[in-house]
Amino acid sequence: MSDQERRQIERRVGETDRLQLMAREAGREAARTILLSMGVDTDDGESLREFQADFAYLRRSRQASERFYGGVKISLLGAFLVALTSGAGWLITFLVTPKH
Repeated sequence: MSDQERRQIERRVGETDRLQLMAREAGREAARTILLSMGVDTDDGESLREFQADFAYLRRSRQASERFYGGVKISLLGAFLVALTSGAGWLITFLVTPKH
């Protein structure tokens, strides 16, 4: 490999590194802007901890809600099956009982 080819490769690698750094900085700035628009000061550790606690609370609330509604669905299904089997039992009894 010639010196000229090596310099071209080094130049391309340097450009790639600069582009990656620029992309990372743009991503950080975008995240910072979004968080600030939501009222989170990214320079304040307490603000970030409160934000994380809020999301943890929301996650627990969602999970509790999902468990509750899952129980409601199972209860409704159970009630439906009881009604169905009771109705089927009544119908069989009605059909099998001799008429006077």
